[in-house]
Amino acid sequence: MMNDAEPRKPGRPKVSEGSLKSSYKTVCLSLDLDLIEILRRLRRDLGESSLSGVIRRLLRERLAELDLLGEETKRALGLA
Repeated sequence: MMNDAEPRKPGRPKVSEGSLKSSYKTVCLSLDLDLIEILRRLRRDLGESSLSGVIRRLLRERLAELDLLGEETKRALGLA
């Protein structure tokens, strides 16, 4: 077993030191099987690496349509 203080790969920061940890939270969602299958097909068609990425993309687009994102966020996402 590796010591927690040692990085897993040379030159790679520990996960706790990365910026992703502060910008993402883990949540558990229950979805109908038909929705999961649609998301899987969409993931494949978009070339997205994960279902989470597809869900984030769809959610951001919808929030922008509902005008619930700030203008700066919309511009950063290329939605403005």
